[in-house]
Amino acid sequence: MRLLTAMKTGVAEASGDGLANPVFELRRGRTAGKPFHRFAPAKGWRPNWTPASFRHLFHEGLSAMKLTAIAAVAALGAAVSGCATIIEGTTQSVSVNTTPAQGAQCTLINSQGTWYVNSPGSVTVHKTKTDLDITCLKPGYGPGHLVAKSHFSGTTAGNVIAGGVVGIGVDAASGANFYYDNPIEVPLGPPTGESVSGNDLASPFPVSLTCSGAGTRPEFSAEGPTGFVTAKVMFDINTSGDAAAVPVAQGHDAHCTVAAQPGTALASVSLAIDGAQSWTAGGRSPREIEKHVDIVDSPPTGSPATGQSHSFTVRAKDATQGKITLTVPVRYR
Repeated sequence: MRLLTAMKTGVAEASGDGLANPVFELRRGRTAGKPFHRFAPAKGWRPNWTPASFRHLFHEGLSAMKLTAIAAVAALGAAVSGCATIIEGTTQSVSVNTTPAQGAQCTLINSQGTWYVNSPGSVTVHKTKTDLDITCLKPGYGPGHLVAKSHFSGTTAGNVIAGGVVGIGVDAASGANFYYDNPIEVPLGPPTGESVSGNDLASPFPVSLTCSGAGTRPEFSAEGPTGFVTAKVMFDINTSGDAAAVPVAQGHDAHCTVAAQPGTALASVSLAIDGAQSWTAGGRSPREIEKHVDIVDSPPTGSPATGQSHSFTVRAKDATQGKITLTVPVRYR
């Protein structure tokens, strides 16, 4: 329609008679009793192709092409709005190391949440414009602290062209146009001289797990969103030699307790045997040892205000030797 208008205007203006000499006209009529409308060459129209008319048509055509191009770019911008959100995502996996020693429990916090990881290890965090505050704790050392700066991603520069203001807004809201340096190395504090053995391991979680006779406290690690953690405990059944395992013998039970700090509620505590990390002496099936061990679960005690606890006991039913590894998923709030 625009082209027809351009032709009509261009030729008419080139002929110098305004619209008195139109190119097309709207004709009305009836066919088989039904009315119709159609464009047809105007009566008495004569082509007047002059250089001026060609120039006018050319410029009008360019204007139409420009409008089409602008519309196409706008459509493309809408399609790729949030370019960084789509390409880079709103989360980032960061690796955390501690110096001069590994094995620290680290807490990572930004405006989008809290995450936990043991060094050396990796955890997926939500990206945002706020910095990532990291604190690492390890017995024998002072607390380590580092602030990982949030950097503006170069992807957004392209989004200015492709997605415009809409694209930038989407990326800013989702955090996709920010990132943290990776890997992250957190320096621990100076040595404190305290013993690193026993059950003195500081935990970044508001829950802990202790077992009688254990050389070290079983460590919790984050498992999913905040409030979900898991620990693994190894038990030597009628045998010894693993300093990291809890000794259990016939007539000598192991007692373990999951405890929550005051103000934290234990929503659930579960126990599951890890068959891949269990074995039975004498060349028997690794899971044969399960038949020779009782695991007695006790009901929780206490209250969230004063601190809740949940205990369980591992007992050897006979003299069969082996090892059992328990996975202890805990959910707190």
